[in-house]
Amino acid sequence: MRRRKPPRYKGSSMQERRDFLGAYHTYFAALSAFRTEHNRPFVQPVGSCIEQGTKEIIARFTFAKHWQDVTEDEWVQYFLQAKHTAFEDYVALDVAMQKLSIDTKLAEAESRVNRLQANMYKVLEDHTMVDVMFDREQKKLGKYLVASLEPISFKKEIQRRIEQEQNKRYTSNVIEFSRWLTELLASFMVREKSIVPQVDDTKSGPGKPSSSPATGNQQGQGAARSVAAGQSNAAAATNPRKPKRRWPGLMCKSTEHLVKNCPQAQPGEAKRLVEEFWASRKNKSAPPSEAPVQMKRLV
Repeated sequence: MRRRKPPRYKGSSMQERRDFLGAYHTYFAALSAFRTEHNRPFVQPVGSCIEQGTKEIIARFTFAKHWQDVTEDEWVQYFLQAKHTAFEDYVALDVAMQKLSIDTKLAEAESRVNRLQANMYKVLEDHTMVDVMFDREQKKLGKYLVASLEPISFKKEIQRRIEQEQNKRYTSNVIEFSRWLTELLASFMVREKSIVPQVDDTKSGPGKPSSSPATGNQQGQGAARSVAAGQSNAAAATNPRKPKRRWPGLMCKSTEHLVKNCPQAQPGEAKRLVEEFWASRKNKSAPPSEAPVQMKRLV
C-alpha cells in the first residue's frame, strides 16, 4: 500500500484552519478504508501535522502553555472552532446566493439538483454558516434553491406547488425538499422533450399521418409544379398575348376581314387569288436555276 502523506498546517486565519480541517478529513478517510480486523494503518495525530514554529506560537498565545503540554484533544478543538463563526452575516450570504443558478446543460435531473446543492454548500462554507443554516434556517435554504431554478415555467410550477397544504412540509426540511424537487424536475424534463415531436406533427396538417420520404418528395415535386403553373397563369394574366398579325386583303388591301369575306370579290375569285398568292411566294423562295456549264474536251 502506498503511504499517504498527511496535510501540513502553518497558517493563522480561520479560513486556513478550515482548509486544513478538510484536508485532514480526506487523509483520515483514505487510511480508514484500509482498516480491517488484522490491519490498522497508522494515522498521524493532528498535533504532529502542525509546523513547529506555528505550533509554538499557537501554544503560547492560545493555550498559554508550552507546546509539549498541549494535548491532542486541545489541538482537535482548536481546528473545530473554525467551523463556527462569531458573526452571522445573512446579508452577505443573501448577496452571494443570488449568483446561484441551476445548470440546465446537464442531461439528468439528479445531476442538476446535485450540482445545485454542491454550489450552495460551497457558498455556505465560504461564509462559515453551514451548521447555522442547517440547524436553524433550512426554510431559507429551500428558498435559495427555488430562486435558482430554470426555466421560468418550472420555477413557477414549484412556487405554486410549495404553497399547497400537502407540500408545506418540504419547506422546513431541505433534504426532503431536494428529493421532491428531483422527482418533479425529472417529470418536467420528460414532458418538455415530448412537446417537440408533437409540434413537428402539427406542421404536416391536423389529422394527417406523417408521410414517408418518397411520398414527401412526390408531394414536394407536385407542389413545385403547382407553384410553377400558378406563376405561368399569373404571368399570362398580367401579360396578355398580342393578337396575331393579319395580312392585308389581296383585292381591297383591308386587314379587317379575310379575302373570302371581301365584299368586292366575285364567287370563286377569292380562291383563285389565294392560289396565285401562294404560287408567287413559292417562286420567290426557290433558288435561281443555273445554266449548265459546258465542259471543254482536252484532246
